[in-house]
Amino acid sequence: LVQAILSEDLADQTQLIQKLIGAEDPMVQQSLTAWRGGSVYVFETNDTKVPFILDTVLDANSNAKGIRILDGEVLKDAEGKPLLFVTTDLTPADASSKVRKLIKVALDLFALGNANPKVRRDAITKLGQEQNADYLPHFEARTKIETDPEVIQSLVEAAALTQVASDDAKVRVAAIQKLGVMRSINSVSFLKQIETDAKKTPDKFGPETIQAAHTAVL
Repeated sequence: LVQAILSEDLADQTQLIQKLIGAEDPMVQQSLTAWRGGSVYVFETNDTKVPFILDTVLDANSNAKGIRILDGEVLKDAEGKPLLFVTTDLTPADASSKVRKLIKVALDLFALGNANPKVRRDAITKLGQEQNADYLPHFEARTKIETDPEVIQSLVEAAALTQVASDDAKVRVAAIQKLGVMRSINSVSFLKQIETDAKKTPDKFGPETIQAAHTAVL
């Protein structure tokens, strides 16, 4: 996370942020949220850059302690006294629109690493309904290491729901057929909506999609 914040290379930041998905350290999620919202700062001294966030507790003068992202410790001066900061005097760490998008995806997918399988399952079901193609590689990667049967099923279903929105007719039809086989309450409801939408705009979906959806809900 520290490397991602200090890096000026988008490809490097992309790889580093993606590695953070599912991290169990609460500081990671808190700091990513702060970075995306413009509340991560960098303290520079002796050619050293230290990313930090501000403590939520303010003193009487509206000053806040700086919390190092690396280890959650308070930033201190040479004498060991806590350094105090005022938000208006600080410049947020850079976060381009592409980096903010990467952070959003990471935060959306954080629940994939939750210790409670029911939380993972419910979160995955919700994410699948968004049909966000950015989630697909993460669904597939999680499927390879997931051990809970219900969560695995939710991952397969979420991937199929996402692929239904593909511009590739073959991918779309295959996903619809997979959902038809699964026939979960969520899948059937989704398939019925697809069939309705496809009939309203046949030129958009094509006859293969309409037929696949119709067959899947039978």
